[in-house]
Amino acid sequence: QIDFIFSDKTGTLTANEMRFARCAVGDVVFGPFIADLGGPVLGQLQVKDILSPREPSEPSEPSEQSFAQNVLWFFICISVCHTVQVNSVNDMQYSGPSPDEVALVEGAHSVGVSLKSRRKIEQNEEIVVSAPSIGRGENRGKGGVTDHVFVVLHTIEFSAERK
Repeated sequence: QIDFIFSDKTGTLTANEMRFARCAVGDVVFGPFIADLGGPVLGQLQVKDILSPREPSEPSEPSEQSFAQNVLWFFICISVCHTVQVNSVNDMQYSGPSPDEVALVEGAHSVGVSLKSRRKIEQNEEIVVSAPSIGRGENRGKGGVTDHVFVVLHTIEFSAERK
C-alpha cells in the first residue's frame, strides 16, 4: 500500500534546470552529455569523433560519411529551430523564453555546432550557425569550420499554452 507520493512536477525543489542529456540519430543513441560526475562526457566524445576530420590516408566508407552528415544535420537543426538569443559571443552564452530550447542549443554547442548570431537583414531574420566541415568542400579533412546562414520563414512564439 502506498501512503505518500512525492512529486516535484513544478521544479520548485530541483530549480527546473533543463540540460541536454541524450539524443538519437537513426538507431544510434549518443549520451550522456551531462558531466555531473566530473569524468569525460561520453556523448560529446562520441559525436565529436564522428564529426572530426579524417586524414586523407584514413579510409572512410560512404556509409560512414553519410552517417556523419546525418549527425551534423541533426545538430544543425537543433541549432536553428528555436527562439534562443546569443548573449555573449566570446563565451557563447545563450538565453531564451524556453529553457528546453536553450538546453538543446547548448547541447549542440558542446559538440562544435554553435549558434553564432540571430540578425535582422531588411525584413528577414537570419540565423548563423557554425559547424565542422566534413565530407566535402575546401576545408575537408582540415578541421575547418563553416558558417551556415538560415533565413527564418516563420516563428511560433513560446508561450505557456505551447509548452
